[in-house]
Amino acid sequence: MKTCKYCGGEMEDGQTVCPACGKEEDTVQPAAEEAAPAEEVEEAAPAEEAASEQPREPERKKGMSGTSAVALAVAAVILVAAIVAVLVMNGKKKDQELNPSAEASESTAETTVETTEATIPADGDPNDVTCKGSYTGTEEEVKAAADTVVATAGDRVLTNGQLQVHYWLAAQNFYSQYGSYAAYFGLDASQPLDTQTCGMVENRTWQQYFLEQALSSWKVYEAIYRSAQENGFQISEELQNELDTIETGLEETAQKNGYGTAEDMIHKNFGPGASVADYKAFWDLYYRSSGYYTEVNASFAPTEQELEEYFNAHEADYAEKGLTKDTHTVDVRHILITPESTPVDGSTTGETTISDEAWADAEAKAKEILSQYLAGDKTEDSFATLANENSQDPGSNTNGGLYTGVSQGQMVEAFDAWCFDDGRQVGDTDIVKTSYGYHVMLYCGSATVWQAQVKSDILTEKTNNFVEEALAANPTTIDYSAIKLGSTQAE
Repeated sequence: MKTCKYCGGEMEDGQTVCPACGKEEDTVQPAAEEAAPAEEVEEAAPAEEAASEQPREPERKKGMSGTSAVALAVAAVILVAAIVAVLVMNGKKKDQELNPSAEASESTAETTVETTEATIPADGDPNDVTCKGSYTGTEEEVKAAADTVVATAGDRVLTNGQLQVHYWLAAQNFYSQYGSYAAYFGLDASQPLDTQTCGMVENRTWQQYFLEQALSSWKVYEAIYRSAQENGFQISEELQNELDTIETGLEETAQKNGYGTAEDMIHKNFGPGASVADYKAFWDLYYRSSGYYTEVNASFAPTEQELEEYFNAHEADYAEKGLTKDTHTVDVRHILITPESTPVDGSTTGETTISDEAWADAEAKAKEILSQYLAGDKTEDSFATLANENSQDPGSNTNGGLYTGVSQGQMVEAFDAWCFDDGRQVGDTDIVKTSYGYHVMLYCGSATVWQAQVKSDILTEKTNNFVEEALAANPTTIDYSAIKLGSTQAE
């Protein structure tokens, strides 16, 4: 078992894409999901955690570990840009959209957040994000600075108005990813971002942190955009049409959700300094840079020979990480029968116990189900039907008891030992006892994982090199002293 470098969530050994946050390990991935920026508006519900007693060993680790600056910069905004595009238009949440100051997160009620007094005016190097203790301006100041150039990339510029969109998307990305858990990183949603010490990096307020994320991502977008232009890349006709009609879509959405104009809706979500044109500029940059990145990334796909050669060249390094050509994952179906528990007499804490008789009853039920399976056609489909009808594992009792891509050491000991027995064959069945109960087992197959890991590593190297070369060829300048950030707080 390993943990995601971005969100700390569990990942199976050999897995390169985190199932929790969707990010690919060590890979610069600006192209995520492309969604219409103004149409098909739906209310976005926060992800809910399902509490289930799955037969997996609990190995969750909290916290985030760093990765390359380039990869982090890209992941910070692009990955959820499409999601934010829906959230930003959500009229049902009109009074509490995207605004970390407008509502207090329930999770912060008992959390002590360290704050840093904002220092105004400038208190540092004007070429550094800490140039100002606070970048927050009044509504009038931010509006007046909307067309002020705050950064340049070749002959292209980033205005203060455009920066508002990048900045608030960076902030919303964090909220979308962590939700109520943001408080564990020291972020109080009820307090201004420029008065709180960031729990992600040292010597930064949350405002400075999100500003740094926004500008780093913008640098990558611009570098890839320039490369796309130089190589004659064109976005699809469908995406071009979306860009051409974005103003109309925004106006329709604004009216539908109770805003006076599209501009009002943009101001509410990105502050008074942002405009419809700024919002469209973000999507134009996003579509062109991410589209070209996807095209380039596809061209890096390694051949079977390249996979073999790369693995052989790095075999010792992989061995140190426990990966060989024999390392494999398994697919298995199971039907969990849990013994009935009873309250402990006199317990005031709700303590329960399981009697020997209850264990025996559970075992008998498991044997009965296995006999029923063996008496039938003995197919995966018939086993899946029995699992859906009988299994008490909430993590798999609606998908035929199936767990795919299971790595050795991921499941509880007895379950794991059965799955990874050297003589295991497709179609094998058995009954395994664990602390969860009795598992009726069906072995469905295995797959080696080295090819997937090597492919990911090769793509990581090539795409990181591509982005880093693009950045080197397209230097940027930033005037931090010119930046004024607005608020999305409801007026």
